[in-house]
Amino acid sequence: MMTTTRTREPTFFGQPRVLANLFGVELCERFSFYGMQLSGLFAALWMRLGDRQPSTPVKFAAGTIIMGVAFLLFLPFAGTGANSVPLPGLAGIILVFTIVELLLSPVGLSLSTKLAPAAFRTQMVALFLLSVALGPAMSGTLARYYSADQEVAYFGVLGIIAIAIGVLLWLISRPLQRLMGDVR
Repeated sequence: MMTTTRTREPTFFGQPRVLANLFGVELCERFSFYGMQLSGLFAALWMRLGDRQPSTPVKFAAGTIIMGVAFLLFLPFAGTGANSVPLPGLAGIILVFTIVELLLSPVGLSLSTKLAPAAFRTQMVALFLLSVALGPAMSGTLARYYSADQEVAYFGVLGIIAIAIGVLLWLISRPLQRLMGDVR
């Protein structure tokens, strides 16, 4: 759910502040090409690591902690005026969100098929996708708390909560891995 909250923050934060114009060309603040470029790199990394790659609970913990760091990366730019956030700064933050997305989404989808009984794989994938669909709803709820006057608190609290959840997940990753059996 936390990864899909990333879709609103750059819009709220970046729209009025980022000078997204390069030589007269309006630039898209999404930088969605990151996902396309990095997905192959992540797949190659997991394949190369093989059995040495981190377990799924550790990947989820790392993704959640990095998500918290991504929210905290907004803090240096909080409270600034129009056209005060450099485009590379926002692009870097979105890159971090993309890395989180690649640590959580494909890993979660794969896990949902591996852990499900053979007769219920489709239903398990549907449940996973339902959890992903809750993200935009959660994002909309959290967006109500956003205020340009309270950005430090907004991004700080989101970041700290995500990091705390990630650390908790990291602490219980071994017991979770034991419950998962042979599934890594």
